[in-house]
Amino acid sequence: MNAPSSRPLIHIVSDGRAGMENQARGLAEALCRLQDFDTRLERIDIKEPWRNLPGFLWGDPMKRLVAPLDLTRLPDIWIACGRLTLPFAGPMRTRGSFVVQLQDPRKALHNFDVVVPPEHDNLQGQNVLPMRGSPNRLTEELLREDASRLLPFIGGLPSPRIAVMLGGDSRAYKMSEARQQAILENLTSLRDGGAGLLITSSRRTPASFVSRLREVLSGPNIFQWHGDNDLKPGFNPYFGLLGLADHILVTEESTNMVTEAAFTGKPVHLIALDGGNDKFRRFHESLQQAGISRPLALPLQSWTYAPLRETDRIAEEILVRWRSHLQDRRTHTP
Repeated sequence: MNAPSSRPLIHIVSDGRAGMENQARGLAEALCRLQDFDTRLERIDIKEPWRNLPGFLWGDPMKRLVAPLDLTRLPDIWIACGRLTLPFAGPMRTRGSFVVQLQDPRKALHNFDVVVPPEHDNLQGQNVLPMRGSPNRLTEELLREDASRLLPFIGGLPSPRIAVMLGGDSRAYKMSEARQQAILENLTSLRDGGAGLLITSSRRTPASFVSRLREVLSGPNIFQWHGDNDLKPGFNPYFGLLGLADHILVTEESTNMVTEAAFTGKPVHLIALDGGNDKFRRFHESLQQAGISRPLALPLQSWTYAPLRETDRIAEEILVRWRSHLQDRRTHTP
């Protein structure tokens, strides 16, 4: 039998959505680069009808789980993201975990040890650590490794290589047919100008638009990946696209995708969609003022900026606060 680990434990907790989970994983991985931790992934799944009811109506949230949490070892740090994770903050703090909640929880901040919202939410408090954008999993090493893995599949794709990260409809934005047509026209112009295009879409991208992309954009200087290309088992080339690109085009509705693009230090060109709101306007204005992104305009211009490394900064501050939390507990333990 293996001896119990002496390393502190982080639980990475999400509601199962990839965007939420990657934020929590990204922050946990940044903490692991600073100190040795064990990690465990927990996906919260709630029984009906509780899943669709506000958390304050759940009673004991542990009783609403489809499958129980593995609390064989109490997590030292609990990093959670997503609405379904919120009711567990109080019980885990009561058990002694240091609770970190990502995004604005829209409930009393005293339920958490640390809250990490996007800066553009304008949330304030002693336990609030705002960040520009959202946590991500990127590192320089990961960009290099995934770029190297992807390189054999893109053949002699010419330079400049342009990564095109497409989202779609969200609560704030809509990818109308007019916007789709504008995107197609811009990408066609770039292709005809001799650039190499690395195009990927997300679950939000309309299936009909993905079909049009495949139909209209083809040729030796085009690579498209829409989640169904069989490159290597389990290989998602998304980070490889960022690593190989000279320019990055990204739709403006995704804080995650824009933040990941900004990690690279490469020019980030924002693809306009319909809609928006004050929060997103503040976000995009902050990136443009920092010299990171610009609205997409042809011909593409190049520029440089300090890569956005907010995940590492937040991890360093959380580690300081967690260690202070441990010291306070030791001081006040009889």
